[in-house]
Amino acid sequence: MPSAESTIPVLTGLGESYSRFAIARARTRLTGQTASTRHHAGATFVLTLDRAATVRVLFQLSVAGRRAGGSCKPASRKLRRKPRCALLRTVGALGRSAHEGSNEIPFTGRIGVRALRPGRYLALFTASNAAGTSPRQSLRFTIVPR
Repeated sequence: MPSAESTIPVLTGLGESYSRFAIARARTRLTGQTASTRHHAGATFVLTLDRAATVRVLFQLSVAGRRAGGSCKPASRKLRRKPRCALLRTVGALGRSAHEGSNEIPFTGRIGVRALRPGRYLALFTASNAAGTSPRQSLRFTIVPR
């Protein structure tokens, strides 16, 4: 029988408590609950693992771009008449230890002490152990002004 460290973890059941939320006043803690205000302050990401692993969440901000030369480029005066597209900019990442079974990752909209600005985001999730890394899975969410 293979050991837990000789098999790549399988990440399933990815979800989020709120897809629209405001930045919470406190930092993103390693564990705990998120508070609620007019807009929910923060969200909780939920996922299931088939074995213990380290979960990495990469946050990308969706900004306006223009399609030119077969790719999405930052918007500029020169490209103003080109078709619109969404350009993704990586703004930070979180890493958390996760156990086998259902896991909750609280997120306040802050990475360390730095708050993410309002906008549309893509969160990319991967689970890894000594055997390797699972395929990426993603969630979209929006941060609204407080």
